[in-house]
Amino acid sequence: MKSEETVRNYSIPDPEVPKTSRVIRTSFLKDQTEFQNFDSDYGGTFGDDWLNGITASETCGSDDEVVGVQTAKTEEVHTTLDRCHLKVQVTKRFFEKAFPGNADVLKEIGYPKYDSIRNDQAKMEKFMNNLYKVATKYSVNLIAAKFTQHQIEEIHTLALLLSETDTQQEDLKRERKGETVNRIDINNACWSFTSKVLRDGKLIFANNPVKKKLYTLYMSEYTSDSAPETPAQPTENKS
Repeated sequence: MKSEETVRNYSIPDPEVPKTSRVIRTSFLKDQTEFQNFDSDYGGTFGDDWLNGITASETCGSDDEVVGVQTAKTEEVHTTLDRCHLKVQVTKRFFEKAFPGNADVLKEIGYPKYDSIRNDQAKMEKFMNNLYKVATKYSVNLIAAKFTQHQIEEIHTLALLLSETDTQQEDLKRERKGETVNRIDINNACWSFTSKVLRDGKLIFANNPVKKKLYTLYMSEYTSDSAPETPAQPTENKS
């Protein structure tokens, strides 16, 4: 059974949820008596519970932090691939020196198909492991051609490094997904308070344009475009 997808119950960027909520809450605290007269649920611990939700939203981190780490890891993968590509060319050179005119040896290491897989991380890992296997098989010949045992072992080291960076990259993807779901849940909880106040504030102050504007969300405030201010409807949590 497919799990239910986590949905954002707000239409503004994640980092803006606590910021906007704090601004709206400030207005609410000044007008709390009117809100309580409209609905007694706005009394009691409503304001404190809302503040707890805002604080949780502020401390749950942002996707930018995870993306930054993921980008750094992707760059590390590309650097490792570049090192592998150089190693393949150097190793090929000494195979050709050890076995001049012997195309079968190059086929054994898979070199004829190299260009088609060189940018595929998983396939490059397999290629490097096979290269190490064949280089070990012909180590006597390679060493005689001045390709040292240390250079042979470097092939294995790069294969392991490529595997390790691939695993770390996949772990980061899973971590990002988990953190995103958690962040959305926390922001949804915070926004459930904010959306109610935005909705009812416009009703309570329907005949007071100045007050009503305080409880109207304008999406143009969250974009770089100079579009006309269009009131956005606050999205509520669906229960």
